Amino acid sequence: MELFSTLDRCFEKIRLEREKIHAEETLKDRNRELEQINSRLRLIVESAHLLPSCSELRQLGPLLLREFLKNMGAEGGSLYVCRDDALELVTARNENPIPETIPFPLKSRSPFSVAIETKEPVLVRDITEIPEIESSGGDNYRNSSFLILPLLDDKGVTLGLIALHNKAIPPFTPQDRELGAILASLSAEVLRELKATQALQESEERFRTLVSNIPGTVYRCHLDPDWTMEFISENIEEISGYPSSDFIQNRVRTYDSIIHPEDRSAVSEEVQERVRKKEAFLLEYRIQHADGSIRWVYEKGQPIFTRDGNVLWLDGAIFDISDQKKLIQDKERLFALSIDMLAIGTFDGHLKQVNPAWSRLGWTEEELTSKPWIDFVHPEDRERTLDAINDLKSGYPLFVFENRFQCKNGDYRWISWNSVPIKGEDLIFSVARDITDLKREEEARREMELQAQRAQKMESLGVLAGGIAHDFNNILSGILGYTNLALLDLEEDSMAYSNLLEVMNAANRASDLVQQILAFSRQNKKNRRAVQLDLILKEVLKLLRASIPSTIEIRQSIQKDVGYVLIDPTEAHQVVMNLCTNACHAMEESGGTLEVSLEKNTLHEQIPLFDNQILPAGEYAQLKVRDTGAGIPAEVQSRIFEPFFTTKDVGKGTGMGLSVVHGVITRIGGAITCESQPNEGTAFTVYMPLTAKEKRDVAPHDDVFITGRGRILLVDDETMIVKMGVRILERNGYEVVGVSDSQEALEKFKEDPEGFDLVVTDYTMPKMTGDRLARKIFEVRPETPIIMTTGLVQESAAKQAREIGIREVVMKPFRPSHFTRTVQNVIEMSRKGD
Repeated sequence: MELFSTLDRCFEKIRLEREKIHAEETLKDRNRELEQINSRLRLIVESAHLLPSCSELRQLGPLLLREFLKNMGAEGGSLYVCRDDALELVTARNENPIPETIPFPLKSRSPFSVAIETKEPVLVRDITEIPEIESSGGDNYRNSSFLILPLLDDKGVTLGLIALHNKAIPPFTPQDRELGAILASLSAEVLRELKATQALQESEERFRTLVSNIPGTVYRCHLDPDWTMEFISENIEEISGYPSSDFIQNRVRTYDSIIHPEDRSAVSEEVQERVRKKEAFLLEYRIQHADGSIRWVYEKGQPIFTRDGNVLWLDGAIFDISDQKKLIQDKERLFALSIDMLAIGTFDGHLKQVNPAWSRLGWTEEELTSKPWIDFVHPEDRERTLDAINDLKSGYPLFVFENRFQCKNGDYRWISWNSVPIKGEDLIFSVARDITDLKREEEARREMELQAQRAQKMESLGVLAGGIAHDFNNILSGILGYTNLALLDLEEDSMAYSNLLEVMNAANRASDLVQQILAFSRQNKKNRRAVQLDLILKEVLKLLRASIPSTIEIRQSIQKDVGYVLIDPTEAHQVVMNLCTNACHAMEESGGTLEVSLEKNTLHEQIPLFDNQILPAGEYAQLKVRDTGAGIPAEVQSRIFEPFFTTKDVGKGTGMGLSVVHGVITRIGGAITCESQPNEGTAFTVYMPLTAKEKRDVAPHDDVFITGRGRILLVDDETMIVKMGVRILERNGYEVVGVSDSQEALEKFKEDPEGFDLVVTDYTMPKMTGDRLARKIFEVRPETPIIMTTGLVQESAAKQAREIGIREVVMKPFRPSHFTRTVQNVIEMSRKGD
């Protein structure tokens, strides 16, 4: 029994020894493990101390991965950060390339997805034991163990992932996971602070960029007399010439010191007033630049208040408006100095501002802006002017619009407008130009063009009338010549003699008619002579009666033996006709009475006329033409004698009639007056001075023939004229060779140049005109006396005829006595050697 007890004690001792040895070995293992953990923790602490030294993610990423690889004993790994739509690779240490980005959403059974969803480390000791796991991307594993560590911020938001693989002594252990989580937590804090710092830097950079791009200066200052700046952007140097640092906390100068002395109090008062009302403030004032110049600035700011209502500071912006101010000043100077009339008006019908050029119309700016501008527009133009304003209100510009604008003296001037609406401001900007003189010039030019056209037409008609007169004169020459010859063979108391006298009178009236046609064609020279107006007046009224409506009654009172007036008969006819025609036009629609009177009037003293002229005392033929028409408005009576002025409708008058009458009467020393009342008609009174010339008796026919001698060559393309001329000249004792062909006449002359004492040739002939025939004759015999006859000759042609050597020009139809006397005079003077 004792032996068994001894054995039990031995075995117990052996067991205790073994337990002691095992406990000692276990303790040693635990100590080694703790020492290893402490060693790894020291490494982690060292790594944690290194991380804050990085200021950018591109520096932190490689350092962070390096420390994880070192602490976890891994040879491969990568660092991804979370972006809005993907994981973005920061750095990696791998044998093969891995994705730069892994888009969200991730594969549901991938390690990255599990780590982000669980926010816990993912440890896989052997990936082959988990067949359902999905790859997160890449294939860089030499063994099957890996560790994924999420980087979380203080709110549990995943900032990124650390992926470790290729452990030197696989697999990764739970200790690796726990220690890795500690390092991940420390790294996440550094990463969070780094992102916050970067966000702040980016925000500051954006602010600096924003401030630098603002075309002005941004500031924050205190509400104190110096406007002490807490912040002011660098742009202040462009505006003031001083760097922004000078103004911060008034280091070098105060902002108040650069405000123009004359503007400081106004700036301070305006800001104080707006702050009191808790309103934003808008300022325009001057500052003194560092170079000594003055700059204009525009400032917009607002006060910032604390919760208890005290002013914390002022925030605002300052802009340099010097160029804009100069532009405005230049525009104002241009506005004031422009020779055009400039105006700013409103859509409600008032002028808001006008420039000094409007003073040319007599108005002041106060007068023009005191009442609606439409009141200044001519009543006849107001409706279309308002229509034009409505177009402006609709947004359409107005170009070259013309109307009449009243002057202060009551006259109206034509104004041309160019206007542009400013829709947002309900304003109209206008440039106006006085075109009254241009209008008158244009009207005169148009009238001159019409006059030129009429002159061309009249010239053409004149040529036609002259041709008719020429042919008619040839006919009358035959009638008058043969009648005179017949009268010489008859007894004066015979019936045939009496009948031929009537033929003679009719032919003389026809001759007068031809002279009127020549006057119309402007081919006769005006010739003043003593004229009996009663005869002209009766003739005009007789012609007028046939051409005016029957609704116009003519009443005449013509005094006999009024006397003679020294005037061109054609002009006298024109005066009477123009006055009577104007009177008839005034009554052509409503009818009425035309009263015409002629009487002798002796003025014992001078009388004043409407145009400040004086009509001297003396004897006058007084012609009065009165109508019962509508009358002439009083405001235009002073202009009725102006050229081209007319009160008639377009196309019914040239405005020349009364001016012609006035010109004719003035030239002969007379005068014309006008009296007119609305709806009572018009009366023109013409005073024409009488001449002392007495009326001469004229024989009813030529009964005196002068006997002569000599041989005459008579040439005329009208056979009748040739025969008549031959008979007249032969009756007076001349030997006559009559020829109706100018070429034949030249041949006869060349046959016997010395055999002719005189050549009488017509001017207008076919083949060879009279002047050409004369030149041919002068080539043969230069001293040959030549008389030219014509029924149509211009003054220049008659002058030219005399210049080439023609002795006399006799107008057709000629009286036989005048013709034979001229023939005798030329022959006698030729025989005497001129």
